Amino acid sequence: MTSHKEWFCELREPERPGYVETGEDTMHLIQHIGNVPFSEKGNQTYIKNVLHVPTITKNLVSVGQMVEQGMQVQFNQEGSFIGKEGRIIVRGRREGMMFILDSHEIKSAMFAKSTKADSDIELWHKRIGHINLNKLKAMKSKGVVVGLLTFKEKEIEGVCEACQFGKQHRYPFPKERNVSKGLLDVVHSDVWGPAQTATFGGC
Repeated sequence: MTSHKEWFCELREPERPGYVETGEDTMHLIQHIGNVPFSEKGNQTYIKNVLHVPTITKNLVSVGQMVEQGMQVQFNQEGSFIGKEGRIIVRGRREGMMFILDSHEIKSAMFAKSTKADSDIELWHKRIGHINLNKLKAMKSKGVVVGLLTFKEKEIEGVCEACQFGKQHRYPFPKERNVSKGLLDVVHSDVWGPAQTATFGGC
């Protein structure tokens, strides 16, 4: 259980209200249930059915819950090790008689999930702020985004309209050789319109 809502990659409300009772006989409301990703050196998995309890101050991990989800947990003098399918997913450190687990040690800036075998590069271009395609491919190859699947081998078809309007630039206006010296020597007028859509003021 944890109070960090931002750690979850998937959240749902509990089917019925539930509470967690702490040692000082305080009741804390379970607000959500969801999955928290673990990741280390490119290996990733999830702890499922984690409780989101906003009012608790400590993060608690159930060893039994992880074992039920197919993980292997080992404790020794050096610390704790959590693995799955023969791979170490997360390492924890030992402090005295306690084992501290850096439970959300994700080395990336974002977490992504897709159910397709391939990801649509045009879709992710839009999702990640219309990023340059070369940078988007580099994010995948360097592991900046955990869980981002292999892109389909194609470029964006046509021109991205949002990029065209949002990123285009124009050359500066040339300096005018004829400088006005008196009032109304040069008159600038707006010749745009008429517009079909009226403003809020009725114009």
